This record gives sequence, structure tokens and C-alpha cells, in this order.
Amino acid sequence: MRTKGYRICKNMEKGMLVFRFSGSESFAERNRMSPRRRRRTGGRRPRKGRLARSEVATLRLDPKLRYFLELAARKQRRTISSYLEWAAEQSLDRIRLTDSSGSSSSLADEVEHLWNVDKVERFVRLASRHPDLLNHHEQMLWKLIQQNQYVWPRYGDEQPLANLNIGRLGMHWDKFVAVADDKAGKSILPD
Repeated sequence: MRTKGYRICKNMEKGMLVFRFSGSESFAERNRMSPRRRRRTGGRRPRKGRLARSEVATLRLDPKLRYFLELAARKQRRTISSYLEWAAEQSLDRIRLTDSSGSSSSLADEVEHLWNVDKVERFVRLASRHPDLLNHHEQMLWKLIQQNQYVWPRYGDEQPLANLNIGRLGMHWDKFVAVADDKAGKSILPD
């Protein structure tokens, strides 16, 4: 029996089928997969929906903690990843932040004020509302932005956030980051 270049031989003694290639192609050509059958390398296929937008985070866990996380996830009929995401969201209510005016709120309450899909806008929101949460690099970047007349013009001693030109800052964001990283001098910043 012949099928697409393969000869199927029945080995009745051992009760199995043996496939033998019959053709003049070389070994490399015979073993090459067709594009339809070729498998994608590099992990899973991207998923659609909510999971396609999730960020990947790698963390180390104590084996005992991992075991109990798995049990908790089973109890809620979730994956460990889904359970960890849920638990992290729940913990945002317990983290208290004090803004520059001195009022206290939970991190969950600040989500609407701090999150933006644009990284420049997100940075400005964090730096203006909670400068105490900035790391050293971000503090340097914020200082550069505050001192730059092109993106944040001053009128007297006042420097209201409303005067910050986010569009201009976005156009030159990479330059500000390079100066804050000490990869470039201040001369590349706009005047």
C-alpha cells in the first residue's frame, strides 16, 4: 500500500505497522516538516482575551509556601498564576499611601489616579502624587523634568502641574531618560 511517498508495511508477527519512505529525496528532504506541520518554537502560542495582556513575572517561592498556594488555588478552582494575581489585587486595599497633601488612601483607591497606558503620563502621575515612591533613577528624571523650561515653563516661583506639557515631554522622553541614566549630557535636552 502506498500513501504520499510512504510505503506501509504490515508486520503481522509483531502486530504493528511500519512506515518506510519510498522515493528519491535525500534524507534531509524526507525529514523536513511541511510548513503546515511545523511547530512553533519559543513557548506557547499567544492567547487572546485577558491573558494576552498579562505581564510575565518570575518569582522564587519557598516549597512550603508554593504547596499552600497550590492548595488555596485548588480551593478556589484557579491556577496558581490566577490565584497569585487575585491575591495581589486583594492586598492593594491594605497598602496605605500618603500623598503630597498629607491625606491617606489605599493603593487600590489610587489606581485610577496613577495608572495610564502611556508610560510618560504614568510616570508624571506617580511623581506628582507620590514622590516618596520614586527610586533614585526616577528622582533624577523628575528633577530634570522640573528644571526644564521647554516641557515645564515656570511663572514666578510657582510650577503648577497643569503647566507641564506632556506632549513635549513625550517627544523627548528618551533624551530625558538617557541623561538621567548618565548615558548623555544635559546638552541634548531641549531648551
